[in-house]
Amino acid sequence: MRSLQATHAEVEIHNEVYTPLSIPIIRGKAKVKMLSRPYSLETMHITPRAITVVTVVMGTLVAWALFFSPLLALQQDKIEVTGLKGSAYLTNEQVTESLHPWVGTPLPRLSEGAMSKQLTSDYPIIKSVDLFRHFPRGATLAITLREPVACLMEGDTCRAIDTEGVILNLAPEQTQGLPRLTLAAGQDAAGDAATAMIDVLSVLPTDIRSRVSSIEVSEAAQITLKLSDGATVAWGTSGNNEFKAQVL
Repeated sequence: MRSLQATHAEVEIHNEVYTPLSIPIIRGKAKVKMLSRPYSLETMHITPRAITVVTVVMGTLVAWALFFSPLLALQQDKIEVTGLKGSAYLTNEQVTESLHPWVGTPLPRLSEGAMSKQLTSDYPIIKSVDLFRHFPRGATLAITLREPVACLMEGDTCRAIDTEGVILNLAPEQTQGLPRLTLAAGQDAAGDAATAMIDVLSVLPTDIRSRVSSIEVSEAAQITLKLSDGATVAWGTSGNNEFKAQVL
């Protein structure tokens, strides 16, 4: 039988390679001693290069899971739209249909700016879009709409605009009831005369603005308002609009 010293030496050698295995020394029927070494970088032979490789691999896997895998992909039935309740100009279904190209895109890659640009291009009545991600696969889009205040007449065509002069591309049935803005011959729809009419409308109280059926601007920049009850208001030039609105 080998000596206890020889066995101990062999175990020490084995521990250099097989740590953390615990190798008992048996003598007869009794356990004499349990030899084991604790974990350490030296005994496990982990080099800084190996740590770097593992870190890079783990980082790559995490990046793939976040930005390219279907694990966090946007689902069509998990898109929620807010801000359109009661709107006569746009529906939730129209918005979600416009967002179809984004379905399947991982949530971290969704761009609020790009989605807002697409929606405002499809529907100019949208003023702004706020994106809220709901992991793992949902999103909410909070929509703010522009308010149509008038119809800029170009011949027989009515083009709805808001207080900033943005043309909203509404259907004819959606422009009924809006006051008609009529420019004098030669005046540009984007010129000072149109801006002056919009400025007047923007300062009018809501109850009075709803009674305005049309606004005209003469070649001399004189503004005239016609109300739904048949009354005519000679507003004059665009200036002191807030004071005039209070008097009216």
